[in-house]
Amino acid sequence: MITRDAWTIDTRLEQTLEALDLGGLDRSRPLDSLSPGQRARLRLALTLVDRPEALVLDEPTNHLDADGREYLTRTIDDWQGPVLLTSHDRAFIERTATALLDLDPTPWRAVAISQGEPADFGAYRVGGSYSDYLRDKAAARSRHTAIHADQQAEKRRLVSHQRDSTVVGHARFKPRTEIRMAQKYYADRAQTVSTRRINDDSRRLSVLAAHEVPKPRYDQGGFSFPRAMRTTTGGTSPHPHAMGIALAVRGASVEGRLAPTSFEVRYGEHLLVAGPNGSGKTTLLEWIARGAPSGAHGCIDAASGVVLVPQVLPRPGDPLIPEDAWHLGIGEAGKGFVPPAAWNRPLGELSAGNQRRAQLAFAARVDAQILVIDEPTNYLDLNALESLEEAMREWEGTLVISTHDEWLITRWWGRLHRLDEKR
Repeated sequence: MITRDAWTIDTRLEQTLEALDLGGLDRSRPLDSLSPGQRARLRLALTLVDRPEALVLDEPTNHLDADGREYLTRTIDDWQGPVLLTSHDRAFIERTATALLDLDPTPWRAVAISQGEPADFGAYRVGGSYSDYLRDKAAARSRHTAIHADQQAEKRRLVSHQRDSTVVGHARFKPRTEIRMAQKYYADRAQTVSTRRINDDSRRLSVLAAHEVPKPRYDQGGFSFPRAMRTTTGGTSPHPHAMGIALAVRGASVEGRLAPTSFEVRYGEHLLVAGPNGSGKTTLLEWIARGAPSGAHGCIDAASGVVLVPQVLPRPGDPLIPEDAWHLGIGEAGKGFVPPAAWNRPLGELSAGNQRRAQLAFAARVDAQILVIDEPTNYLDLNALESLEEAMREWEGTLVISTHDEWLITRWWGRLHRLDEKR
């Protein structure tokens, strides 16, 4: 902090605390009495008020509501010095970042290798917004895939040509005359041509090997939902356009937690429930999956077989997770969700991201009539977020999710239902 800033520190502190929903906080309270979210916002507030020359932020939008994110975005836009941040908040990255650093530079490294350029970099910088980064990465991946296909085709051609040349070089020539000089001439000529071709192919294979790129494996970390089954009045059907109401919410409310709300979801529809913090999104989803809570009014009628993926990570005893998974791993049940290298590791030893993947894998394999996911983007890295959204978009089952992820909300492909503030 420079000297002239000291004169305005009290005013700036008040403004920052208010913007981060800490304005009414009792200043005499000890830090250990604050919630984790309050402590995180307080640390952020003090950092911003201090005005360091360089600002370093780790997941700064965690625990911030929409107003808090908007305030932080404006603050960073006006920041005079450099800002380095890590975040999974794509909407926030889109609005604040002027360059992104990808710590997995595989596609760009492959392109560099193919062109004979240095490829020993451990990260790759893309200038621009998050949207620019996505386009650049997609182009690099596409280029990597095309280069690998072209190289393998050329490799097969050269090996085949080399093999044919070897056969020609060792073939027995049978001249029409019995003059031994002519026979030797034809044999030597064939051997010379064969040797030249073999050497040329060997040189080309050596050059190709020096620029050969690894096989693209971008699909291994992706998501793939199994085909959904639908229930109609005529029974179970895999048809993507089965008709009927899967979920009916009529005047559902919970005192102090959820304001009255009503909507319907047809089989095969995708519904996103949005609303401010405290509007009752989780309360509503738990009611749909587990029944009415205490203090509930109105009614919710749902098809039998509703599966809920909660927003928190699994714990022993979680009804969604088989007991064996905690000791033996998820096994092949993780196909399409969890990387194979993690299949045989006990669930508790996996990263938070892979535990989230395991939750989704088990839920998808229950063959539920309605799949309910609370905050589906929690705990996932940026690549996983993009892959999960694509998989959900293509899934033909009945899907209900809630999220505060602005990037997902603005790009949602299905119906959107907003909750009012609780009352």
